[in-house]
Amino acid sequence: MNKDKRQVRRVDGRRLVSALVTALLIGAVLLCLTVAVQVKKEGYASLGGYSFFRVVTGSMEPQIHVGAMLISQETDIEDLKIGDIICFSSLSPDMYGRCITHRVIGISEGADGAVRLLTKGDDNAVADAYYVTEDNLIGKAVWWSEGEHFVSSLHAFFSDKVRFLACVAFPCLAIAGLILRNCVRNVKRDIAIAMKKIPKEPSPDSPETGARGQGEIRDSEYQEMCARIRAELLEELKQEYDREQSNE
Repeated sequence: MNKDKRQVRRVDGRRLVSALVTALLIGAVLLCLTVAVQVKKEGYASLGGYSFFRVVTGSMEPQIHVGAMLISQETDIEDLKIGDIICFSSLSPDMYGRCITHRVIGISEGADGAVRLLTKGDDNAVADAYYVTEDNLIGKAVWWSEGEHFVSSLHAFFSDKVRFLACVAFPCLAIAGLILRNCVRNVKRDIAIAMKKIPKEPSPDSPETGARGQGEIRDSEYQEMCARIRAELLEELKQEYDREQSNE
């Protein structure tokens, strides 16, 4: 009895670990897909109002170094002030859509009364040619590393399309493998349980066979029925197994 309980606990433990690994892999795939869609649509990734960037130019030296990891937070344009460092999508024709991190050096209102920001890189000689408005503002820089950071190196690694797709494909293949393995294991277990429950045909030397003439065992009609049920059940289990294999 204790041995059976230990086996049950061992099986339950393996199932729990398998379920946790599958859940983590699914979460990783969903996160990767979310980031991929955002990067494709917006040019950057944003989670919970925070966006993540890797600084690739020295326009903000010496405040922010090349290779630094930077985090910006979504902020209303009315809450920004002169001296704040912000991230925005460039409107300049030669850099249109690229994410820029510069400092606010002026605040004014446009003809429509909307707030607009004049920006400039600390290491640049002149201010940016285009104002930042609410439409192309990403957020206010709230943290950046002192220099090259482990996270920024990962960011650079995943910025490559081939590497990123490989990191998405691997979890997907791993999840598919786990699901297929669990399905095959469950089918095999169900077949084994069903086989144990199917009545076996008595051998010629069994006590049941010797007592057939005394009316203490099943008659020939009942045995034929059992054999037929057994064959039908085996055929049904085989078909179910084939369907599981074809679906995978």
